[in-house]
Amino acid sequence: MRRFREVLVILAVAVVTGQGSGVARAQNFGTAPEQQFFRVESQSARGKGDRLLVRGYVYNLSPYDVGNLRLGVEALDASGGATGAPSTGWVNGDIPKNGRRYFELPVASPAPTYRVTVQSFDIRSFEATR
Repeated sequence: MRRFREVLVILAVAVVTGQGSGVARAQNFGTAPEQQFFRVESQSARGKGDRLLVRGYVYNLSPYDVGNLRLGVEALDASGGATGAPSTGWVNGDIPKNGRRYFELPVASPAPTYRVTVQSFDIRSFEATR
């Protein structure tokens, strides 16, 4: 159980990158097994009133149902440096194991790319599939 909690802490601070400009991109956390619980596909978009958004799907690749997933979005310049303050928002609803959930987050300014960060989440079920 202690190892599981350590994995959760690592995941809570891991970064998922979704790059925009209208083209959907996907990115895994990394190569370590504990860093592969989530995948994000995202793209930049315009909402009502020409509002800037980053939207897409969060995929839960873990054997656990998760909820209260909070994402952060940073605008990146052409060289990959963060510009301005990050935006934050929630993914509505729980994400079942091996499932996905749609999200839309407002962003403050246009950018060539955006970095989507999983900031926190809760485990809803501790029953792993066999």
